[in-house]
Amino acid sequence: MKKQTYQIYGRKSYETPLTQQETMTFEQVEDLQTTVLATYPDNEWIELIAIPTEKMIWVTQKGKKV
Repeated sequence: MKKQTYQIYGRKSYETPLTQQETMTFEQVEDLQTTVLATYPDNEWIELIAIPTEKMIWVTQKGKKV
């Protein structure tokens, strides 16, 4: 199975925006879920989201349209 890179976003309250926490690479979604929850205990976070990097659509990067 091919490894896939994910951008991990989270927030601790609904009043705050989702912010990127880190980038992680995994072969299986189950490994992603286990590792993210071990790294970011779910009792501290309202939301944790993993977005596949290859699915992200860059609108601007380093101040330039892409």
